Amino acid sequence: MIRMQLLDDPNVLFCGYRQKHPLEPAIQLKVQTRSPNPGPVQVVDSALIALNAELKTFKDRFEAADAKKKRVRRRFVE
Repeated sequence: MIRMQLLDDPNVLFCGYRQKHPLEPAIQLKVQTRSPNPGPVQVVDSALIALNAELKTFKDRFEAADAKKKRVRRRFVE
């Protein structure tokens, strides 16, 4: 997810990751930007902030739809 978020940034020239082994809880992330400002650290930080906001929106919409479905289901049961 973070790779796709980074690739949406026009300042990012290359983004890739490597996981040495599936059982190891670590990845290596490589990010190359078109210019030193913003650098890789700044674009990763902004991508994480944007991804967090996107996931929060997804969670809120899911919870609202779930609550609506539960309300409808209660009406049919009663």
